[in-house]
Amino acid sequence: MEGVIDFIDFDNALSTTGNGFSFQIGGIFKLSQEFRLGLTYDSPTWYTIEEETSQFLDTSELVNQNIDALDPQIVNIYPEYKLQTPGKFTGSLAYIFGQQGLISFDYSNKNYANTTFKPEVDYTDLNADITNALTSASTYRFGGEYKVKQLSFRGGYRFEESPYTNGVTVGDLNGFSLGLGYNFGNTKLDLTFDQAKRSYQTSLYNVGLIDTVDIDRVNSNITLSLSFNI
Repeated sequence: MEGVIDFIDFDNALSTTGNGFSFQIGGIFKLSQEFRLGLTYDSPTWYTIEEETSQFLDTSELVNQNIDALDPQIVNIYPEYKLQTPGKFTGSLAYIFGQQGLISFDYSNKNYANTTFKPEVDYTDLNADITNALTSASTYRFGGEYKVKQLSFRGGYRFEESPYTNGVTVGDLNGFSLGLGYNFGNTKLDLTFDQAKRSYQTSLYNVGLIDTVDIDRVNSNITLSLSFNI
């Protein structure tokens, strides 16, 4: 009786390594004793990426328990490619009322459609898909802080537009944060709670059952920090 294979193990290992470079410039302008204006530019990030794969296969027979392994110890090295992610512009305005606190508003914009794989001649279709699927997205942040002696109260709200043209693959993000701090002098204790909500629409499979499902994701974080002034 010939053995019947009852177990197959196939490993496909992908190794990705790379490095990147980016820079940021900005400034804060004092318009008056109370108002501050800030401008920031985050450059694109230029990545250089290398990938390689290795594979391993072994099988087990049901009857005589023979184990056959295939390990060619061959590493497939793929050509190096480059990835450029988009830059971002940010503008901010803050109103400071004495030593009691401040109110601030930030606006930033990033064009995700500018994501580019290079050499472009090798990634024409992929870059075209990115340009068609992604778009420019803005982020709005509003927050404030108020101090009562050693106590400080903080709160904020943020809204991020979907980076997708259809607006549903990854939906808009709504989030808020609340914080409480106490200043002991050279030591500060802070407690923060933040929550963000975003919806997603995706297919479970690439072929066959390609109906989309809607996912509502809520991320909540509680952070307690202790800082020292030296």
